[in-house]
Amino acid sequence: MNKKKIFVITLVTMLSASWNMAVSGTVYDEPQKMEQKKEMPNPEKAAKKRTDDMDKVLNLTEKQYKKIYKLYLKEEKEKVEKMFSHVGGQLPMNGGMPPMGMGQPPMDGGFPPMGGGHPGFGNGSPMMPPMPNKEKMAEEIKKNEEKMLKKIRKILKDDQYAKWLEVKPKAPERPLPPSERPNPQDL
Repeated sequence: MNKKKIFVITLVTMLSASWNMAVSGTVYDEPQKMEQKKEMPNPEKAAKKRTDDMDKVLNLTEKQYKKIYKLYLKEEKEKVEKMFSHVGGQLPMNGGMPPMGMGQPPMDGGFPPMGGGHPGFGNGSPMMPPMPNKEKMAEEIKKNEEKMLKKIRKILKDDQYAKWLEVKPKAPERPLPPSERPNPQDL
């Protein structure tokens, strides 16, 4: 009887051990991270895509293709330069926000000022530049677009340019700010 008990106990122990080994060897998928890594903007890739899109619609000649690509490449490089100049010459992380303290207290050991302000948040400090004037930016964008259209006009034939104006990607319309929206009672 003793031998039977020892045999049963040994058998149960071995089965239990093999079960544990089988379960511990199972690899479960890690949950997908919701955070998306921003990749480095690639002006060449963006310019090629824009030129290819234009070529599909207008059947550009090789000479036109090269000129349009060069034009778009210059514009894309300027966009990247502007983006980096707004974030202190670094790759934008955290949506362009300045780096946080990583859970560390301020270097002087104190708390932020009682006014609630934190140095570096839009007050003109070197950490984050002040927000540019929206009207000024909109005017600059419009001027740049007009310049671009003039340059494209010189490269394309008349019929190509007319077709391009019909199908070119349009900037999405932005909703009016609350102060400029019509009052529902007036409608």
